[in-house]
Amino acid sequence: MHTKGEIRVHAARPERPRARRAAPAAILLAVVVAVTLVGFGAFDGSGTAEPDPIPTAAESALLAVEEFAMAWNRGDADVVDGFIAEEWETIVLPALAGPVLRPEDGREALTEAIGFLTSLTSLSLGPCAAEMSPPDSPTTAVVRCDEAVFGGHYLEAVRSSIWHDIAAPAPDPGIVFGVRGDRLLGIATDAGGFAPQAYCIWAEQTRPDAAATLFDLHCRPITAAGQAELHAELAAGFLAAGAPLPSRHLTEARLNALYVDRFVEHHNLQDTYTAQNWLSHTVGATTLPGFAGTGNVEVPSVDDYLSWSATLLQIDAGTCTVEPGTVTTVVDCPGMSVSGPLFDEPLPQPTRFVLSTAHRGGTIARAYGRIVAVEPLADVPVPIEDVCRRLQQTDPTAASLAFDDDCTPVYTGRAADVLATALREE
Repeated sequence: MHTKGEIRVHAARPERPRARRAAPAAILLAVVVAVTLVGFGAFDGSGTAEPDPIPTAAESALLAVEEFAMAWNRGDADVVDGFIAEEWETIVLPALAGPVLRPEDGREALTEAIGFLTSLTSLSLGPCAAEMSPPDSPTTAVVRCDEAVFGGHYLEAVRSSIWHDIAAPAPDPGIVFGVRGDRLLGIATDAGGFAPQAYCIWAEQTRPDAAATLFDLHCRPITAAGQAELHAELAAGFLAAGAPLPSRHLTEARLNALYVDRFVEHHNLQDTYTAQNWLSHTVGATTLPGFAGTGNVEVPSVDDYLSWSATLLQIDAGTCTVEPGTVTTVVDCPGMSVSGPLFDEPLPQPTRFVLSTAHRGGTIARAYGRIVAVEPLADVPVPIEDVCRRLQQTDPTAASLAFDDDCTPVYTGRAADVLATALREE
């Protein structure tokens, strides 16, 4: 049989009735009785002290959820984080680019998400009911709050779709909490999907300096805890301006920026065929991130270079600014870097990408070949000669296959495999 309870977090607390003024003799008698009870305990008539009732698992779970919500609405991120058990399972929170948080994401990611959202959102539980979990469940009780919702200006702003003809529906209400004792193991809610946001484009047009750190190349919010104050300011400004939708042309131009992210993603997955398809035939290998020069050898093809770089390098786009235009969209990534076995630490490779806004044929044709130019924003040499000289001493055969005589890399997938293997075995 289930044990159920109910809470209403936002119910007003009743005022206590005012006590009548007691006569002096009555006050003295009350003090004597109180001292007597403290010394000898309260009795139930049989001479045995009456213990406080022990709350059931369902009652403890309801209380934990209520206190969790109150801490959330105070903006007390440390207390909210403390209510999440160390052995937490799955936490789903709204308005995050990755709303489902799992233990493999790390506690730090959960703590950062909580710090961000408690600064910007409210949590209304409404009526909640708890029931005992089965004996084999990791939870002791489950609390269901069917009317619970997260709210706030920030959530309203990020739910504004970039498209004029697509309405972004609000998430369905309701939150389910999995509780063990007085700690939360899981939170299940309809976080809602992200569409590219009108809020993003408005912020980039209004405050480009600030917006560069607040949105990724897909126009999704960057939800680091340190960005909450600026998001609060800009989201409120966006709503005060009437949540304006961008023009269709501006929307199309801004969406070009995501092809830079897709190029980086497919490069890092070693999907060089797809990565190359984002590049126009006008892009050469020598301007791509991580290129280390050619010495006296022929410039490699983009295909050969990507086969080499995808094996040895991981690209991190960093923070990028986006300037949509009528003919081209310019994406500057001054924080771009490359890392991998060739380097002791990430190597800055600030880069500019120029993308065509022209529409050519169908969907695939419009997407592929969008990056028409890649330009380094600074001359940062790739220090690969030290690797070559070291390898010439430790593994001359591998060095001869991976480098030319002047330590220029051999830009092929086979040479990259040889070099990667040799570096792992050092």
